[in-house]
Amino acid sequence: MPPANHNAAATSVNDLQVSSLHISLQVFQNPRSEIKLDVYRVPVVDISGLMAISKNTEVDAALQDPNHGELGKIIEEVRAAASEWGFFYVANHGLSEQEVGGFQTAMRAFFRLSKQIKRTIHRNTTNNRGYVEGELTKNKTDWKECFDFAGSGEDGPVTGKNDRLGEDRNQWLDETTLPGFRRKMRAYYDKMEHVACRLLKVFAVALGEEPAFFDQFFRSNIRRAR
Repeated sequence: MPPANHNAAATSVNDLQVSSLHISLQVFQNPRSEIKLDVYRVPVVDISGLMAISKNTEVDAALQDPNHGELGKIIEEVRAAASEWGFFYVANHGLSEQEVGGFQTAMRAFFRLSKQIKRTIHRNTTNNRGYVEGELTKNKTDWKECFDFAGSGEDGPVTGKNDRLGEDRNQWLDETTLPGFRRKMRAYYDKMEHVACRLLKVFAVALGEEPAFFDQFFRSNIRRAR
């Protein structure tokens, strides 16, 4: 993205520059002609230090250590970005470009399949996992198609061993129909879940709670990928 014109206001959210500089909400509330800021930048939080620690117990201890400068910086940047912007860009999360690219390629291969094949795993009134089409937005049919799935705990029917909500269960195409699809979706989901759980600990500490504070609210599998 090219540098912003320091003598003119941004014309859209696309003009926002990527960095850790935060700006007032007036950018999104006031008429464009009244905005007098030099440059607008989306917050970026580098979480490499957070992801480098292998065990959750070690993460919890480090997040509460006032002398751990790297994690302290992450906590402060997340707090500022979440309170001043409401969103931020996560850098150095541990997923390589190859992994992200592989996931995207697999998803494109799925959506290129015929409607007939995709509808064999269509989401229904009793199961919110699977292929999605024809959703409504403001009572108008969307053009989008989706594929919803969750963790490996939803690959089978509900049992006493599966701590999850409702009767939802993942639906997958036969391996011969789309080789490697399930494996790639699962690998991507597991890594993103790991990143999300680590960030929850940062949010908890930024709010003045213990790192494991949010664990009590995520005992059932309420996470989902689309």
